[in-house]
Amino acid sequence: MYKKVLYSITVILILLSIYVIANSSIQIKEMVELIAVCVYLLIFLYYSKVRDKMIFYAFILFMVTDILGLFYSENIVSKIIPIIRVLAYLIFARRIMNKFELLKGNKYILFFFFIVITLNVLLLYNIILGNSTPLIDNTDQLLFFFFGILLIAMSSMSVNYNFRYNSKRSLYFLYFIFAFIIADVAWFIASFIEQTFSSYLDTVAYIIALMFMVRYAVETEEKDDVLLESDNEFK
Repeated sequence: MYKKVLYSITVILILLSIYVIANSSIQIKEMVELIAVCVYLLIFLYYSKVRDKMIFYAFILFMVTDILGLFYSENIVSKIIPIIRVLAYLIFARRIMNKFELLKGNKYILFFFFIVITLNVLLLYNIILGNSTPLIDNTDQLLFFFFGILLIAMSSMSVNYNFRYNSKRSLYFLYFIFAFIIADVAWFIASFIEQTFSSYLDTVAYIIALMFMVRYAVETEEKDDVLLESDNEFK
């Protein structure tokens, strides 16, 4: 019953968001995202056996950013939103900090890191230094640079975490982190390069991230994480 409710709501919210982006204003899009956060928060509170404070705090932070998104035209708001989202990522990083360890010599992970770093550098260049973003001041540039570095760090940590444990819990964590990262990158592009496709990607990825964050909190527990034998051999 729980999964049917979760999947049904996710499909409805995605379809609603696509319709709103195609036919309404940016403020209505932000309202849909705010509704999505509230709905998933209620699902989390209703179905979770153990109240995960990290997930609850993350929901509150995302709710605040969505409320502020309704007033994004205000210059100060455009600076506060990235700071709050940084706080959310720091909460996630704190959760897996003791499970993160560099895997030396793994060419696949090194290749992945190279791709992620390259994409982030290109993104930062286009947003911060490109001619298409004249509205960004020095403070915005600093915030975006730090945010880009944080996205690289979080993607690295979540992949490392899943490689070391390979549990349903680590996989759901990886899913919602990557979905949030995709949503944030798309949000920056949509806000400053003004590409309509990025607006769709932003909202859809955001809804999917919230859904997997609920699954992480409701369907898994800390005891699900057990180090793989291959990783233990290096201890």
